[in-house]
Amino acid sequence: MTAQTPPSSYQAAIALYRAGRIPDALVAMSRAVQEKPDDAGRWCDLGVMLKAARRFQEAVKAYEKAISLRPDFAIAWYNCGNALRDGGNPSGAIGCFRKALSIDDTLAGAWNALGLLLQQVHRDAEEAEAALLRALALEPAQEDALGNLAVLLEREGRRDEAAPVWSALIARRDTTGTRLRSLLTLPPINRSRGAIQEVRTQLKSRLDALEAGPVAISDPYGEAEFTTFYTAYHGVCNRDLHAQIGRIVARACPSLAARAPHVDVPRKAGERIRVGFVSRFMHRHSIGRTTRGLVDRLDKTRFETVVLPIEPLVDDDIATAIRSAADRTVPVPRNLVRAREIIAALKLDVLFFQDIGMEAFTYFLAFSRLARVQCVSFGHPDTTGIPAMDYFVSNSLFERTDAASDYSEKLFLLNDLGTLAYYYRPVAAPGDPAGMRALFPAGARIYLCPQTLFKLHPDFDEILRAILRKDSQAHVALIDQGPAVWSGQVRERIVGQYPRLASRLHFIPRQPGDAFLTLLAAADVILDPTFFNGMNTSLQAFSVGAPVVTLPTPLHRGRHTHGMYRRMEIDACTARDPADYVRRAVDLARNRDERETVSALIRERNGVLYEDPRVVSEFERFFETAVAAAG
Repeated sequence: MTAQTPPSSYQAAIALYRAGRIPDALVAMSRAVQEKPDDAGRWCDLGVMLKAARRFQEAVKAYEKAISLRPDFAIAWYNCGNALRDGGNPSGAIGCFRKALSIDDTLAGAWNALGLLLQQVHRDAEEAEAALLRALALEPAQEDALGNLAVLLEREGRRDEAAPVWSALIARRDTTGTRLRSLLTLPPINRSRGAIQEVRTQLKSRLDALEAGPVAISDPYGEAEFTTFYTAYHGVCNRDLHAQIGRIVARACPSLAARAPHVDVPRKAGERIRVGFVSRFMHRHSIGRTTRGLVDRLDKTRFETVVLPIEPLVDDDIATAIRSAADRTVPVPRNLVRAREIIAALKLDVLFFQDIGMEAFTYFLAFSRLARVQCVSFGHPDTTGIPAMDYFVSNSLFERTDAASDYSEKLFLLNDLGTLAYYYRPVAAPGDPAGMRALFPAGARIYLCPQTLFKLHPDFDEILRAILRKDSQAHVALIDQGPAVWSGQVRERIVGQYPRLASRLHFIPRQPGDAFLTLLAAADVILDPTFFNGMNTSLQAFSVGAPVVTLPTPLHRGRHTHGMYRRMEIDACTARDPADYVRRAVDLARNRDERETVSALIRERNGVLYEDPRVVSEFERFFETAVAAAG
């Protein structure tokens, strides 16, 4: 027999990679680049394999080596952008995609990736749309680009234009996941209460039709990356709607109902209760700010804390503080099968989802039984409709007496708290308000609503118009955050038919960090939107003594600020109805003495909202009660 020539290291690496043997492929490809260190192609292939192993930083270095050897290597620039994006550096990724396209403008995948990031990072809808259209001109059947374009158009409020794009995508990929994604990509800004009802009626009808037929999803996160996020801003209870979506997903993808073995084994007496905190946002974000204190302050003699950040990890001061406070930090890859394996191996007693509904991965993860007790709370304050979610943890000061009917989960009430977070008082002092007031005409009375625009329910518009009518010196300030079209849609909704009010409605840029506290201190009155109040924002406003006018509405998310006032025993800023809201806001803005009296009272009593040990003890009571009930 003639001996066969063994494959080279490079050939072996490629074969192993195609067979899915990533660790072995990496060993072989590392050897291959050592054999030919000046071969840019081998370095690029090494980067591909490192990215497949989720070793993003190493992948970037491999691509950079390839680029240093061949600066016009467009595919290496493109692949480097993908690794930067997946590794948590979207701005760097945009630069790489632009460079790749400057070398070869026929890379449809790069145009699609650029378009997606432009709308996510820079909120540049016009350039993003142009990039996605270029991708589709090069590859008309590119499904990712079709989906991304449809989402962009929906987010812009261009539903009529989005509909044929969804139809084109479904014609190419008619799956349950694609249909759910198309149904649940909802407009952030709605023109009226009637428009909201129209959206919900259409959604319910299509969900009914989908539920009545066969459904199947093989890869939920890859195939059906949707959330129920915008339904929380409609001002109505979502229990039945979310439960229906949960039923469809659970039936379409039975593998989501994975069950960790330890949940069926009795706990050993005397062991610490092991609590896992899972989120993509445990960094300098509202979720990080409201998670940090509880992880830090739980009694470590009774509770073991495990932080489960979803990759890619973000490194900032709050992320570092959360990880340092935990007994363990276990990063979770965005792969549902692997994530379930990692979390199940931890044998958690409690898995505390910090924000179901804000992104797709943890939504799908929550369908599995990975701990004896699974719960959610105020991070995204809405019921989930997920069968495996046991409890919604709320607060007696935030809920109506009959609020249990709002939730698909069992409602567990913590007692008499101003907030559901062990919230660290902001340490920065606001700067000189004069600079912020200079943004407005001299003598203006500033009514500030410092919330994201999609929180502004159309019913709130009439309150804003009434304030502008009642106080001729009133100037209403909103935060210009998100795509430019959002502010245009909100402006048209509020003052489109009332042009004489337009000059006193302002959209100001989002202010970072300390400047935001200065903006809050500069306002005469803070306006809390109805139906979805501030949580972090109200806590920040109260820290500088700023009065926040609020009107409690029936659901939890419309009662945060009201609950804080109840804890402080202050009722001057809580309205009974919209007319009373307008009266209280205008009276506070016009009457400096009254405003200073209220501000002084807030400063005197706001200590009950910050670093309250009762928040921790109440969560400890919940964990112990729920685990005991689970057996």
